[in-house]
Amino acid sequence: MLSIRARLVLLTMLSIAAIFGISGTAIYYVEHKSAMERFDQRLWVQAYSIMTATYQRREERVEVHFTDRFLHEFNSNQKRAFYQIWKNDDEVVKRSESLGERDLPKRFGKEREPRYWDMVLPNDLNGRAIGVRFEPRVRGNREQDYNKGFRLILVVATDIHEIETSMANLRNLLVFGGIATLALSPLFVLFALNRGLAPLSGLAGRMGKVDARSLGTHFEESRLPAELKPIANQLNDLFSRLNQSFERERQFSADVYHDFRTQIAALLNIGEVGMKWGEGE
Repeated sequence: MLSIRARLVLLTMLSIAAIFGISGTAIYYVEHKSAMERFDQRLWVQAYSIMTATYQRREERVEVHFTDRFLHEFNSNQKRAFYQIWKNDDEVVKRSESLGERDLPKRFGKEREPRYWDMVLPNDLNGRAIGVRFEPRVRGNREQDYNKGFRLILVVATDIHEIETSMANLRNLLVFGGIATLALSPLFVLFALNRGLAPLSGLAGRMGKVDARSLGTHFEESRLPAELKPIANQLNDLFSRLNQSFERERQFSADVYHDFRTQIAALLNIGEVGMKWGEGE
């Protein structure tokens, strides 16, 4: 059977493990969700930059007035961000230099409600993409260039290496912090238990020194913790009753001794007289 001290240490370690597990999981989930929301906002900014630089011309022609060098993350040297524009649902208008001749998956939502999803990028890295169907603007507000109902589809995808790295660091920090806390918790728990149980140990030590000659021992309740005051009060009452019982026993023994001593003394006197004087005398 485990001692109470060992049980308390084990229970504390299990409690700490449960608290760290629940809180660590919650922290990781909240931070991951927040990081992905910030990343989605960044994707929207990239997509919006491309949308605002894309114009329609008469007969549904399209002009894109920026280069991949302007948005350097899309150039062929980086190959960590990609975009692709379609018109008429299947005709490719423009690709990023980083994409080469490959295609991105064509998924999209509305301009005010774009669609986000996770994917494996052409460079085999994990990434996240945004897809939106939008109406390109007319450059210079020339009415003759406006094509009613003309829409383009834009997909922008970027790797999430930074998020994966930061989340891995957070996960390692939580795991190592939990392990270190569990490893050190027995020391702190034992120290706290020893300090907390010191008054009880002192009380037990004083009780061990009590015998029949020291039943008048009195435990000072004001110096004890609140949890030990009822015990000290009951012990004081017990010692008081025991002391009274021993006093009555000692008094009874003294009375019996006195009575027996008187009668024995009388018998001794008679015996001595009988031995000294003869029967006739």
